[in-house]
Amino acid sequence: MLQTDLGFPSLDVEESAVAKVLSSLTSLCELGLFQKMRLWELMGATLGFLYHPNIWIRQSTSFRQGFSSTL
Repeated sequence: MLQTDLGFPSLDVEESAVAKVLSSLTSLCELGLFQKMRLWELMGATLGFLYHPNIWIRQSTSFRQGFSSTL
């Protein structure tokens, strides 16, 4: 992981994309655009991101709270 001038870690392009996708999923979930069955599938597919070494990706999995509130 690279360091920025301010000392904060910068994201790889792939990690940045993953964090943005998870953020988008959160927004779509909060808008109620997923059926319940699809939410369960997404929760299962994203479970591994809870243990990702990148903190931004781990924090992006907070969308599970949004999922939980719609189930």
